[in-house]
Amino acid sequence: MNAQVESIGRMVSLDAAAQRNGWEIVHVEANQTEAIVLFDRGRSPFGPEKRYGTSEFYFPAGYFGQGHYDLSIDEARVDFRERCNRTFPV
Repeated sequence: MNAQVESIGRMVSLDAAAQRNGWEIVHVEANQTEAIVLFDRGRSPFGPEKRYGTSEFYFPAGYFGQGHYDLSIDEARVDFRERCNRTFPV
């Protein structure tokens, strides 16, 4: 894990936005201003095994940015790690 979410308030905001989209958050890494989220959409037009995705979340604005959808859990984990490594370099 590269970074930790420090404020419970920000997590509540992120969770509320995910719920509006019908997503269940599987994993998140964040800094003060943004987060990378791996989520389960619960459905996909490509079958139940392709229901995962990743996205950026911007805390100040309270919305998700660019996302990758219709991934298997393994594909989503790889994409999540690559996004985290780019966004939160160690």
